Amino acid sequence: MRVTAVLTVSFWVLITIGGTANPGYLQYEQYVSSLASSGVAQPWWGRAAMACLAASLLIVGPAVRRWNPLVGWPVALAGAGLIVATAVSVSCPHGEPFCRPLDAAGAGAEAGAVVVGNAIHAAAVLATAAWWLFAAIAAALHLRRGTPPQAGLPRRRDATAAGIGAATALVLLGYPLLTVSGLQQRLLVVVVQTGLIAAAAAAHGDEQRRDRQAARAALETPGERNAGRDGSPAGPEASETP
Repeated sequence: MRVTAVLTVSFWVLITIGGTANPGYLQYEQYVSSLASSGVAQPWWGRAAMACLAASLLIVGPAVRRWNPLVGWPVALAGAGLIVATAVSVSCPHGEPFCRPLDAAGAGAEAGAVVVGNAIHAAAVLATAAWWLFAAIAAALHLRRGTPPQAGLPRRRDATAAGIGAATALVLLGYPLLTVSGLQQRLLVVVVQTGLIAAAAAAHGDEQRRDRQAARAALETPGERNAGRDGSPAGPEASETP
């Protein structure tokens, strides 16, 4: 959970520095992908930020998978999609002040590669959003139905939080998806990161509870374990007669 929190903070620090290092980039108007595009002066800030977000998804995925595979696997797949989006940069938006100008010859030579790269990047981003949305809905449904008693999760509170997260993701991935601004995209990132931290905390707490239960079971005598199964008293009380 600490690593996830560090990666979350790192994402925002990196895009803040990257926006300052590329004059003309507006956080509330531009995609994070534009900050990592091949046409900006310093694209590594945006790419490092996207890598931090992808790493947090890949780290939380296996931990959450032990709790619910229908949540953990989509989270990990969302991280894999974001890795592809980070590796394949989108072209810098034409005419923006933070983009480096290309001469006509260079633009013509790179036209084919730009089209393919933009298509791969867009597909990877959409896949990431779709997998995360699936994970959010699966978590909400799982918590709404209730969790095993040994998990010890506060059902109503977590179900409400997961439901709000899923609803927010649905709103942000609806109509605004085609006209999304930098601000809307960052709101979606906040939803994802909040869900990741909550999922990591729940998985960590669940693992600690299982460890405590295993340690407690190891200290029990066979008679105490049998008493726990059939409900009869164990030890000296078992031999007392009324």
